[in-house]
Amino acid sequence: MTGGEDLTTAARIDRLFATFHARSEPAQSAHEVAETMSAVLGRPVDAAAVTRLRAGEDPGDAAALAALARHFGVPASYLTDSGPEVARLHRTLELLAEVRDAGVRRLALRGTPEPDDAILDTVLGILAEVDAADAKRSAS
Repeated sequence: MTGGEDLTTAARIDRLFATFHARSEPAQSAHEVAETMSAVLGRPVDAAAVTRLRAGEDPGDAAALAALARHFGVPASYLTDSGPEVARLHRTLELLAEVRDAGVRRLALRGTPEPDDAILDTVLGILAEVDAADAKRSAS
């Protein structure tokens, strides 16, 4: 993925839900997110509206997308823009979720202010191998 143009807003929102929860906990509910969005926007947002955003049934306005991004602690541009920076953030969120699911407690990527695609591919590949080894061990 090079430009982020092929990432739908719904896919990005889904990535946020998939990333930002504890390993032992389910993803945040649409209700929880709607409460924060309501507070940020100063107007009611119901869980059904969040569900429609996540499913891609409603494109959402810039203010709603910014409130959603704020809830998850990411820049609003992740949901409103496209391009390589969006793709990089999406890959970084994918890495965070994989690291969390692998039970990693600390990870320091040093030597580069932002991990490039090669680093992300390498780390994700390693985590996939760890998952495969764990599955094989569990099946034995």
